Amino acid sequence: MKRKIIFSVFAFLLVAFTFSSLLYAEPGSPTRLKDNLFSIDFVNETHGWAVGYWGTVLATRDGGETWVYQETGKEKVLASVDFVDENNGWAVGYGHTIIHTDDGGKTWSEQKSCEDIFLTGVCFVDTKKGWAIGEWGTIIHTENGGQDWKVQIATEDAILYDIDFADPMHGWAVGEFGMILATVDGGKTWNKQDSGVENVFFSCQALDSQNVWLAGIDSLVLHTGDGGATWEKADTGIKKVIPFYEVHFCNSNNGIVAGQGVVLYTEDGGTTWQPSLFDANIDYIWLYGMASTTGGTAWMVGERGSVFKSTDNGKGWQAIQY
Repeated sequence: MKRKIIFSVFAFLLVAFTFSSLLYAEPGSPTRLKDNLFSIDFVNETHGWAVGYWGTVLATRDGGETWVYQETGKEKVLASVDFVDENNGWAVGYGHTIIHTDDGGKTWSEQKSCEDIFLTGVCFVDTKKGWAIGEWGTIIHTENGGQDWKVQIATEDAILYDIDFADPMHGWAVGEFGMILATVDGGKTWNKQDSGVENVFFSCQALDSQNVWLAGIDSLVLHTGDGGATWEKADTGIKKVIPFYEVHFCNSNNGIVAGQGVVLYTEDGGTTWQPSLFDANIDYIWLYGMASTTGGTAWMVGERGSVFKSTDNGKGWQAIQY
C-alpha cells in the first residue's frame, strides 16, 4: 500500500501526460509519438538534450535549429538528464533506470543502480562525481562516473523529486511533505532543513552555497539566502493555485518559474515576477523542465513534446518545431 501511495503525485503526472500525447509523422520517416518531455539540459550554446516518455532522448548540436532522436535501447520513462560536457551525460527514470553516454549520445549504455527504486533526478558535478534520487527518500552516489553507485541516505517514506549541487560539497534534494535535505560535505551527511510547509517540492536550484530556490505544488516558490537556515516564500503575484514544476535562474537576477499553463519571470532576483509572453497558446500545457546558457538563452520542455526557447532570460518564448 505504501508503494502505491508514494507514487500518487508522479504517477498522476505521467498518466495525465500520456493521454494528452499527439502523434506526428514526417513523410517518408518513421512514425514517432511526439511525447511528453520532462527534463532538458544544455552544456553550451549549441549542445543540448531533452528526455521523456518511452526512453525518448532528443539532442541538438546547433543551438536547437535541428533536433534528432537518439536511440537508448530503453522504452521506460526518463525523468531527468544531466550532462557535464559535450560528451558525458546521464539520464535516470522508471525501474531504477540509469543510462550513460560518453560520446554525446551517439551510444548509451546502462548502469546498474544499487537500489531497486524509481529514480526521478540526477546531478553530476564532473565526469566522476554524481548523485541520483528517487522514492523512499533515497539518494545514491557515484565516485567513478556511475560504474558503482552507493546509497548515501534512505530514511523517509517519501519521493525526492529534484537534486542540485552548487559545488562538489554543497547540495540540496527536495520532495514530498516539504522535505529538504542538504549536505555541506559532498553527501557524506545529509541533514533536514525546515521548509515551514508540507507542500510537495518538484524543483530546486542552488545558485551558490547560500542561495537556493525551490518550487512546488500550490503555486509555491521558496528561497534561502543563508544556505537553508531560513526559508522565505516568494510573492510571485499569481492568484490561482497551480503546481509549479520548475524554477530556474539564468543568473542571480534573471529567474523563471513554470507550471501548469503558467510561466513567470523575474529580473530583480525574485523580488517581483511578471507573466512571460508566448507565440503559442500554453493555457493547457504542463511545462516541466528548464535549462539556460550564456547570453540570455533559456530552454523549456513539457507536455506533448513541447520545446520552447527564450533569448531574453524568459521574458518571451517561441515554440520550436522538430
